[in-house]
Amino acid sequence: MTMKIAIGSDHAGFKYKSIIVDMLRSEGHEVMDMGTDSEQAVDYPLFIRPVAEAVARGEYDRGIVLGGSGNGEAIVACNHACDSGRFDGFRLRKWRVRSRRGLRGTTGEHDQHCK
Repeated sequence: MTMKIAIGSDHAGFKYKSIIVDMLRSEGHEVMDMGTDSEQAVDYPLFIRPVAEAVARGEYDRGIVLGGSGNGEAIVACNHACDSGRFDGFRLRKWRVRSRRGLRGTTGEHDQHCK
């Protein structure tokens, strides 16, 4: 089953994001890369919020957010789901655990995470 996936990262997750985008596209998924497009320092909410908004509007099946630790990115994404009013309690809980994970872009273990 192919999915529509939105992905976004800050500068710390840029390299990892590129690997994930290539992998997902090679598996036939439709991927929208919402930035950033380099390792130049940026504020992660500028690239994480659009992913969360697109998933909340139902434009994409899943969202992937990446950054230096993954923690702030996950918080921004989950907070947007609460603010949007588009998720009831059960779906939000499911969304937080399964559909939205903030991934660390600084682990250097890209191959391990992509298996």
